[in-house]
Amino acid sequence: VAALPAMTPEEVLASQLMTEVEAFLQQNPVDASAGERLRQMPQDLQRRVLDKGDLRQARNPSAVLQARMNELEGQSMKEGLGLPAPPPGEDGHPGVEALIATYNLDAR
Repeated sequence: VAALPAMTPEEVLASQLMTEVEAFLQQNPVDASAGERLRQMPQDLQRRVLDKGDLRQARNPSAVLQARMNELEGQSMKEGLGLPAPPPGEDGHPGVEALIATYNLDAR
């Protein structure tokens, strides 16, 4: 029997978060589309949604979840997260552009 490869710390955290997301969806009665949207969100936004707490006391848990996700996605766009780096301008220094290309840097 072959041994399973060891998980990286990032993979362990992602697995734990996935478990937490599924537990949250089991405990909070939301519709399938809201649940799937949460599953598809970036991990940092999933964490922020979960940190806002449960939805069991909400009159419409799906609507509250959708509103939380909309709010957090709007905040991340304002912060510039998830946006690609702008194209280099004509005034870009060739040395800087070479470093960016060599080290595969992006806007983050």
